[in-house]
Amino acid sequence: MALDIDGLVRHPYASSSGQYGKGIDLEMMGDGTMFLTELVVDHFGARPAGFGITRGWYFQVDQAFHWHRVDHPNQYDCGTEAHHTHHLVVAEHFEHALKERKFTQVRERVFAISDVNVTSDPSALKWME
Repeated sequence: MALDIDGLVRHPYASSSGQYGKGIDLEMMGDGTMFLTELVVDHFGARPAGFGITRGWYFQVDQAFHWHRVDHPNQYDCGTEAHHTHHLVVAEHFEHALKERKFTQVRERVFAISDVNVTSDPSALKWME
């Protein structure tokens, strides 16, 4: 599940880069762990130049829905714990929005928080068609 935020996130330690955070990606893995990583966009000027996901951390979710970090062969350890902790904050906001039923359906498998204008970007409109 990809969660795109309405804006760009500039991480202080990447201030000289053209890469910005754009949201998070959550994936349930076959081994029962939850993979949490960041959506990134290369943005050097007026229009984005590329996008993708980074390598992230893996978690086990217990019966009380608490997330516990677990070691995984594909994990990424960049040494910046605050960066990965930020992904958990975004996931927590998403969980809260789900609980409060703040999403409206835009099209099949695409939802947005009701006060976000998903048709404000002409390029996005073409993609949504």
